[in-house]
Amino acid sequence: MAGWERQYDGDVQDYHIFTIRRYTAVSPRTGEAGHYVTLEAPDWANVIAITVDGEMLLVRQYRHGVDGYTLEIPAGTVEPGEDPLAAMVRELAEETGYVSEGWTRIGSSHPNPAYQGNVCHHFLALDCRKAGEQHLDAGEDIEIEVLPMPEVSRLIREGTIDQALAIAAFFRYAEVGQPGGKLL
Repeated sequence: MAGWERQYDGDVQDYHIFTIRRYTAVSPRTGEAGHYVTLEAPDWANVIAITVDGEMLLVRQYRHGVDGYTLEIPAGTVEPGEDPLAAMVRELAEETGYVSEGWTRIGSSHPNPAYQGNVCHHFLALDCRKAGEQHLDAGEDIEIEVLPMPEVSRLIREGTIDQALAIAAFFRYAEVGQPGGKLL
């Protein structure tokens, strides 16, 4: 398929966590120009973190978008120039105080390709152990929950765990096989 020719008009708004860019693009199919908006955001990473006891680490945190607390897996932003695995190792330690020596990349997904170009990198961390305290940013409010895998499966099925990028990571996890039995 032919690409869409973009004509940027310089309308950019930077909001720190993402940039809004407006542009005109010409359809290769019709030749007609249309006006579009994209959100430019850094890549993200998240992790299915399993403890040495075979339980899963989850985080309950306040999310402004839903004005409430969500139950998710540890996740965070990949800083400019940072390797996604290094970002996730850092985020797991900061959000939970846990570390792992057993990391595997299990896939990635585009959060919303309709208007975003960034990627969420999904990881599996085995044999996680508590190595320190949380080191949260000033804007973070996170509680750690350690749950048996069957409980996590139930919470996904019931919709208690409903964050889309966490669900994508759980799907990738189910694809690669997991220690201790099937999650989904």
